[in-house]
Amino acid sequence: MSDVFVSYSRSDIAFARLLHEALQEHNFDTWIDWQDIPPSVDWLEEVYQAIEEADTFLFIISKNSLDSEICSLEIAHAAKNNKRMIPVVIDDIKANQVPKPLRDLNWVFFKDEEEFSNAFQTLMEAIHTDYEWVKEHTRLQVRALEWDRKGRKDGYLLRGGDLAEAESWLASAPEKEPRPTGLQNEYILTSRQAANRRQRITLGAVALGLVISIALGVAAWRQRNQAVTESQARATAQAEAVSERATAQAASTQAVEQKNVAERQARLARAGFLSVESFSQREDQLDLALLLALEASGQADTLQSRSSLLSALVYRPQFARFFYGHQGPVSNADFSPDGTLLATAGCSQPGPSAGNITCTRGEILLWDLSQGTLSKRLETPHPTFISDIAFSPNDDLLVSTDWLGNIAVWDAGEQTLLAEPEPSPSGRILDVVFTPDGEKFLTSHEVMEDYGTTGEVRIWDTETMELINIVGYPNMYANLEVTPDGKYLIAAKLDLSVIHLWDMENWERVQEAFSEYESRNYQIELSPDGDILALGNQNGSLQLWDMEKDQPLGQPLEGHEDYITGLAFDPDGDVIISSSQDQSIRLWDVQNRELIGEPLTLHQEKVPEIAFHPQGEQFVSVSADSLVGLWNLSSSTLIERTLSEHSGPAWDVDLTSDGETAVSGSVDGTLQIWEISSEPEIRDVLQAQLGQIYSVAISPDDRIVAAGGQEGIRLWDLRKAESLGTALTEHEEPVISLDFSPDGTMLASGGMDSQVMIWDVESRQRMGEPLTDTHSIVPDLAFSPDGSILAAVGCSKSNYKYCERGEIHFWDLASGDRDHRSIPAHAHNIWTAAFSPDGKELATASADKTVRFWDVETGQQIGEGLGGFKSMILSLGYSPDGSVLASGDHQGNIVLWDLDKQQTFGPALTSHTADVNTLVFSEDGHQLVSASHDGRVLVWDLSLERWKELACQRAGRNLTEQEWASYFPGEEYQTTCPAYPEKPSLKR
Repeated sequence: MSDVFVSYSRSDIAFARLLHEALQEHNFDTWIDWQDIPPSVDWLEEVYQAIEEADTFLFIISKNSLDSEICSLEIAHAAKNNKRMIPVVIDDIKANQVPKPLRDLNWVFFKDEEEFSNAFQTLMEAIHTDYEWVKEHTRLQVRALEWDRKGRKDGYLLRGGDLAEAESWLASAPEKEPRPTGLQNEYILTSRQAANRRQRITLGAVALGLVISIALGVAAWRQRNQAVTESQARATAQAEAVSERATAQAASTQAVEQKNVAERQARLARAGFLSVESFSQREDQLDLALLLALEASGQADTLQSRSSLLSALVYRPQFARFFYGHQGPVSNADFSPDGTLLATAGCSQPGPSAGNITCTRGEILLWDLSQGTLSKRLETPHPTFISDIAFSPNDDLLVSTDWLGNIAVWDAGEQTLLAEPEPSPSGRILDVVFTPDGEKFLTSHEVMEDYGTTGEVRIWDTETMELINIVGYPNMYANLEVTPDGKYLIAAKLDLSVIHLWDMENWERVQEAFSEYESRNYQIELSPDGDILALGNQNGSLQLWDMEKDQPLGQPLEGHEDYITGLAFDPDGDVIISSSQDQSIRLWDVQNRELIGEPLTLHQEKVPEIAFHPQGEQFVSVSADSLVGLWNLSSSTLIERTLSEHSGPAWDVDLTSDGETAVSGSVDGTLQIWEISSEPEIRDVLQAQLGQIYSVAISPDDRIVAAGGQEGIRLWDLRKAESLGTALTEHEEPVISLDFSPDGTMLASGGMDSQVMIWDVESRQRMGEPLTDTHSIVPDLAFSPDGSILAAVGCSKSNYKYCERGEIHFWDLASGDRDHRSIPAHAHNIWTAAFSPDGKELATASADKTVRFWDVETGQQIGEGLGGFKSMILSLGYSPDGSVLASGDHQGNIVLWDLDKQQTFGPALTSHTADVNTLVFSEDGHQLVSASHDGRVLVWDLSLERWKELACQRAGRNLTEQEWASYFPGEEYQTTCPAYPEKPSLKR
């Protein structure tokens, strides 16, 4: 086996030799093919085997290698085997030119010979990352491939300690790259199943041996005692019977225990297998990834299964859910104006000649958005592709059209067919649109004449369904838009730089309109106020057009790599969404004319249409891959709810003991009191009269809320939202930390004046002198769970700009003298501290990017702590049972840690965009509340049952029969999500 496989183009052999020599100088065994010979089967097999046996696949990206067929084959084989892939760039290359497996990786640039050493050092760091993990990945893949190629014989399976190590390796997979392959998962799972079978056989043999031994012993005993008296024989027989029962019972108990252990191991192995499969499916089949994560959790509630479920829930955070039901490509979508229904249209029976090119039956599906379920599958009269669908403005009607000129008008409430207006003589209907008052609808037709193709727009009366007027034109219009005042029709020709404006009163064309537009247009969409027309062009650009001035609004917006297929404005006209033949969806800020966030990807084929929900918070996308996807405009994940958006940074938040009320404080000078529910509601906003607020604390009995700020401390009756007396102004600087004692009789405060004070809550008087043993500001303090100790953190030594040593202070409150001790704890300032629920440990986090744990009694550090953070940690929170620690950092990330395994589970929660200042768990551990410098207070659902519920909603289906057979061979089919039909039929 080799350490590194180098893939390159023969035209780049000089650089390849240079890199090869540098790797060898650093003791790396490299496999590189120097022969310039035509590929043969044997030669290619040798190359493939070398890729499989190498720990790292290094690809030299150049213009030559991107054109190389052999390089493409090598990349595909490396990706198939989930090899660690490191792209080395030596030419100026655009990302979209690079094969997908390499496109999103971290590239190492070797473009400048003078910077070779620096680039090579970066390469070394990439190779050495998780080096032992990668070598084990290679070893197990080689073993799995050998097993597969030798007919999957049991003799090639893992056993004993080798199997246990492989299972342990698999259990750590969620946090490692490269991911285990499907073959590795299957190999380890099959090895465990074989081991369990051997164990059952062994147990059976042992039990049989015991029975035989007992029988022989009894016979011998009886023969030896034939001469003994009858009474002795009876006594002996009784003793033998007791002995037999005891021995058999012991054997049975041992067998049951061994069986339970074997079953537990099998469940753990399968949970690990399903978890890793879930991770591997997220990019291409998110619905399957969700279902596999749910099944993993059902097998065993482990760190790995929870990680896979959380990862699947927060992956693509803007994506809300799938709608399954279409039997073929989906081309159209529209929401009812009241927002209760979603209509989607497509082809249920693609024609036999060319797959999706022809269609013999169109279908319309109506979805109940309140339940997220299919309401009705309409029996349409459309014998071909449905070209468009549209709801009337008053919700009464739904109109559908097709490529053979047919029109169907539906009662939207009853979901029944009302009428089929007379079809056009020949040709397709390309678009349908209602007038704003809903009294008419317009259809755009292709008219086939003997001398060629022309076009016409037909106007229909929605009450009588009679044709009112026909407006003919030499060319057909692909897109129609009616202005909000109902006076004008905007009509665009497909794939031409021609847009017309028609006066709908006299049906005369406004000749000068859009005369400056020159691009080849593919889609148009008018803003809700009619001020802006969006033009989606064939080259993938988006042009905004000022309707009043009849001129472009700035330069075209670039982003898509292929022509634009769909456009939709949000109801306020602030955001426009575009979809494209390149399978991506992009959000644009209309006012600033810039891209919002990253492109959204889900579909495997083109996205012909998108539509906004009338409330503007969600939109839908449909695709030729048969998928219908619902998206959130916000990038919030499914497991979070926004409580508050202060006008300034939110410094602190606290929860009542029942977890139903939250109070947050901000530099905007307010306290916001929220009732937490599925739809949070604000109860009160208190003007604190303390200037900026930096700290908030709720008493253990939930009666009092305290706030600390620039001008001292105030207390309020939480239920009545009334102030309790005047401000406490003993601190000379702002108060930045507060905590109530567990019995609620004392309140501790820490200030920027380096002082810690303790207050009697009932009298609101300071208890004794300030604790002045600190040397800096007091960013955090906390009472121990039994109230006997007060801990505070800060800095004990600093230079002009930086803290050089963080320190923990403990005061023994049980002693009358408040005995003090301090511990130097971190290399930089300590920002936060939290007692474990049992009070035996204190966790601290620092600007040195570490979290450490301390024995409260001895003051000694426990273990190595938690590291690997990319930013300084500002907040910590223990779950009530002490099993999970949440950390929040300077970049807005929240990480959940399993303290037993000292590992994170799931990805970081990244919804905050600035410092996470506070983290607090609810007492049942099902919610985590965070306050951030971005002004937001978020509530995170951490209940496993809630995660399962959300995962089912997001997946929108069960496993297919084929998927079940693949992951649960030989087992009876079971539903994963009971609310959805079993054994769905998917068309992908």
